[in-house]
Amino acid sequence: MADDEWTYVAKSKKSQARKPANSHNPPARDLTIDSLTTEFAAKSKTWMQSSCRKALSTLLGRVRPDTGWNIRRAVCLGCGSLSRDNVECRRRSVWQMVVFMGIVKELGITEMYAQEPAFTELDEKFLGTLDVKVLGMTTGDAALGPAKEILEPEALLFEPFVDMNAGMVQELLQTDVALYIGSSMKGLIERGARAEATAASRKILASDIEAGILAKRFCDGRGVYRFPNFEVDPNIFDGMGIYWKEEKDSDDDEG
Repeated sequence: MADDEWTYVAKSKKSQARKPANSHNPPARDLTIDSLTTEFAAKSKTWMQSSCRKALSTLLGRVRPDTGWNIRRAVCLGCGSLSRDNVECRRRSVWQMVVFMGIVKELGITEMYAQEPAFTELDEKFLGTLDVKVLGMTTGDAALGPAKEILEPEALLFEPFVDMNAGMVQELLQTDVALYIGSSMKGLIERGARAEATAASRKILASDIEAGILAKRFCDGRGVYRFPNFEVDPNIFDGMGIYWKEEKDSDDDEG
């Protein structure tokens, strides 16, 4: 994967990689801050009334640490542009940002960040109205890029369908985030297992094997729930999981 772009996994009946933004997907000419604000507000209302939101709230309450989440920062990694011409990708991206902001509100998080190579100037201005700081990327950024400096044990990472590689998972391991809601780990573990089972291709598939091993390490000591079904559009979050750090029993600490 090139350092200056990410690979995305588009959720549809025919799953294909979402291409980086380019001249074939220019910014939409008819969108404004006001129209985005209106759309975002309408979708936020729908999200708040959805059974998915209620189920997610129940799950987060069930796995809430005894001392509370104590999460002060949240990063939305790779949701795509909210204002480019591709209507389907734009609709998906807006929904993902709506849900990210809903989770942030649910957990009482005060610092919000978003990192996405395809963001437009309009995206950045609109996110500013939500108090979301955009983390800029350059062609020299590798792995998690600027997000790595934000992520920490008191952070949430929301990652909707970025095809993470070994370098990204390694950096995520180092951050030890309190809560990860994303799509990558299950797929990386499964892909790594398939690569290991293919003896003739082990050398060629070494990066898949490494990513799978790192994903397993990330999942060690973490519980996982499937993201609840989003009845408005089941494809948008299908395949995502909720990963939290499991608390150690006091007996284990004494032993």
